[in-house]
Amino acid sequence: MDRAERENNILIIRQEISNLLEDNDRLEANCGQLNCDKDSCEGCSVAKKLRFIEDAVRELRKVVGDLLIKADTWSYTIMGNERAGVLHDKLIDIVLRDLKDRDREQYPLGLPDSLIRESIERCYKRLICFTSLQLSRLAYQVLGVFLMRFSAKMTEDVRERILEFSRWEDEEVQLVHKRDRAEREMYLLDFREKIRGYKEGVKVEVPYEIMNDVMDRYNDNFFFERDSIDYRISI
Repeated sequence: MDRAERENNILIIRQEISNLLEDNDRLEANCGQLNCDKDSCEGCSVAKKLRFIEDAVRELRKVVGDLLIKADTWSYTIMGNERAGVLHDKLIDIVLRDLKDRDREQYPLGLPDSLIRESIERCYKRLICFTSLQLSRLAYQVLGVFLMRFSAKMTEDVRERILEFSRWEDEEVQLVHKRDRAEREMYLLDFREKIRGYKEGVKVEVPYEIMNDVMDRYNDNFFFERDSIDYRISI
């Protein structure tokens, strides 16, 4: 489902919800509960209709929520899309599987960066192998974010690969809107500069935005989804 189709479906569903809520208001207004001789609404045809509307609205709202969650790209920061979060979680999983149970028990409120950094050192080849198997430029960009976040080692060959797969020239032609191109270029060039200057042991953060940040910035409470970038690496 592309962006236009998703947005159109959400508008249609929201209109359906609005219609159902209007029906609900009319039924409640004409229910005649004050003149009803029943002890409860059990078995009442109006009550059944109201419950049906309530269930229908709940399901439709869930569908809308799912459509919004499935938005591919909401920000042109490196981590501003759903796939980036999945890749980052996979890297974390590789590192966490290396840790002993006693390490987790010792830090119930969260593992210190130093412990994660040591695990990254031990799992380094596995992390690189996982990234390579994705055949995705985004995977290398997320790897860069991950290593800098925990001030972990970054060998020169990996640094070069991250730079190779984060070239602005590979993305510029994919973005139609001038505003989108300017935003992505700013974040991507900032990322590349940080990768070039990165030194092990010095934590570096890259900008990150959630959906609400973007909606607030553009004063747009609905059409926040952006054109997605094709990160595939051809072999």
